Amino acid sequence: MSSIRTVLGLAATVDLEVEQMDVKTAFLH
Repeated sequence: MSSIRTVLGLAATVDLEVEQMDVKTAFLH
């Protein structure tokens, strides 16, 4: 179970980073 939570946590972190990158590119264009 802990490994599943770790994977979900990593996925959530990556999702946030991707969204922040999308916002930055949106501001740049």
